Amino acid sequence: MKVLFKRSLIISILSALICIALICYYFANRPVLSVVYLSFSKNGKEITSALQPYVWDCSSGMVMEDNSENKSPGLKTLISPDNRYLLQSSGLSLYDRKNKKVIFRHNSEDAVFTNNGKLVVFVDNTDEKNPRISTWSIEKTEILKSFSLSGNNKNVSYSIIPANTGEKDDIAAICRLSDDYDDYSGSIEIIDLTDGKILKNIEIPVKIIFATFNGTQLIIAGKKNNENRIVRINIVNFSQESDVLDIKGNIEAISGDGRFVAYFFVENKRRCFGIYNVVEKKVVSIIPEWSNLIRGGISFSPDGKNLAMGTVYSWPHNGEIRIFDVETGNCIKRLNAPMKIGETLSKLFSY
Repeated sequence: MKVLFKRSLIISILSALICIALICYYFANRPVLSVVYLSFSKNGKEITSALQPYVWDCSSGMVMEDNSENKSPGLKTLISPDNRYLLQSSGLSLYDRKNKKVIFRHNSEDAVFTNNGKLVVFVDNTDEKNPRISTWSIEKTEILKSFSLSGNNKNVSYSIIPANTGEKDDIAAICRLSDDYDDYSGSIEIIDLTDGKILKNIEIPVKIIFATFNGTQLIIAGKKNNENRIVRINIVNFSQESDVLDIKGNIEAISGDGRFVAYFFVENKRRCFGIYNVVEKKVVSIIPEWSNLIRGGISFSPDGKNLAMGTVYSWPHNGEIRIFDVETGNCIKRLNAPMKIGETLSKLFSY
């Protein structure tokens, strides 16, 4: 009887060990990641995600690069215009992909590349009570200029929108975002990055959600009460015009040229994303939501033809990126990436 019990015990232990080994093997080879807050490269050929060290090739769908050495996750990761650097904007970290090292860090709330890729413009939070706008030269590896922000800086956050044409590389829009949920107003400072001169301080009659430069226009997607609006500012004469968008729900992204907005809505208990053509004033496509989609983690391609969406990992679903055709709403590419067993288990126990 004792011998039989021992055999049963040994068999049970071996079976349990085999099951554990199989589970570990499964997770070691199963893609498990969260891909959020996506950003395309300027040429639209690469895409990266905040909180992950990967760079994907948009054509093949494969991971081009694993930048695990860059351990400075931020809420936004940008690829430089020449594709050499990765900029993590929240808690600024500038990573050199060629030499595989971080070359600049700073306490920052937001950071962007200028259109020509020569400067990093960032909100300098060294003095939290008096934030400044600073420019850092990639070539000279030093801060070139630092400018004070005007107005009341209490209970506000900042977003930097660089000009996106070669003729306007030296200006940027600093959007002042109120932390008050019920405050449906905003302000923008158009500044000259060469000398810090404020070209114009503009009051905006909407709560600013997204903004982009389109040639000589600054286009803002925002909300006023329950209305979604687009505000266009001519940065030559600073005139404004505003349109109410015929959509329900929340704006989640705006294309670089300001032609499209992506918005989230619920209809008949169905959660969806809509793509709205601002110029033609019509909905062009509807994309049903899928598992664990991050609403704030979507991005238009530079040419405005595609929309990338990311998801967080949540058992049993993997995080992944899906790229959709804007006009049809069809999924044209799915991107994923593997993680090592140590990282996988870390992810499992972090949720």
